[in-house]
Amino acid sequence: MTFNEAYSCAFNELIRQGKQTSPRGEKVRELTPYVLVLSNPRDRLLSFKEMRNIKRYCYGEALWYLSGSNSLDFISKYSSFWRHISDDGVTCNSAYGKYIFSDTYDYAGEKVSQWDWCKCLLRIDKDTRQAVIHIKPIQICNTKDTICTLTMHFMIRNNRLNLIVNMRSNDIFKGLTFDVFQFTLLQELMAAELSVELGTYTHIDNNLHVYENDIPKIRQMLDSGTVEPELLPPIPKDFRRGDLMYLLADNCHESLSEFSKEFWKYGH
Repeated sequence: MTFNEAYSCAFNELIRQGKQTSPRGEKVRELTPYVLVLSNPRDRLLSFKEMRNIKRYCYGEALWYLSGSNSLDFISKYSSFWRHISDDGVTCNSAYGKYIFSDTYDYAGEKVSQWDWCKCLLRIDKDTRQAVIHIKPIQICNTKDTICTLTMHFMIRNNRLNLIVNMRSNDIFKGLTFDVFQFTLLQELMAAELSVELGTYTHIDNNLHVYENDIPKIRQMLDSGTVEPELLPPIPKDFRRGDLMYLLADNCHESLSEFSKEFWKYGH
């Protein structure tokens, strides 16, 4: 099933079977839980005509994650959304790259990121079930930005790297599209760094929902027809995080200069 098809199925199920609730007084339809599986994680970009301009934002958000920064300076050029949910107007809880690449933990006298720890586990034992990245924000209470992603679980089976992402909550219109893009890109990068093939991507939403006022917009998008998706070339086996950042920056005509401090600090 393509991402377009999986997305359409998820939306149709929300309309047919979604339970109507009103969290924070806003009318939504929800499915609890919902599981989406992509057999080809490189099919990560919706190709509906109404969504043809999302590629630049997806690449920009990927650069932000890969930089390991939680600063709003860069990502705000792509969307004002992030400043609206920021508690301090400077940083953001949902900057997942910080938890994945920048936050470090003590191991045998060294500081390691969750990304490098998972990669180490998978190299030592390809059958391990312990390669899990936990998205753990510092501020949990009294925040405008309660993060949606809980864990990223990498597993190698049959020499293919599978990724299972578990989410607390997922907005099918404003979240799912971009989350699938970012996590499958990280899955492909991890597979390249481990020199294994790309496996399946499984996206588990504890709560998948659609806001009632977004339903007409989604229907218009689904009815708009499709265009040929523009994908990055496959990530070569010898690529590292820095190489992918340069590739993304080149595709969205960005300079990496503003990332230099964070980027070189946490490893090219």
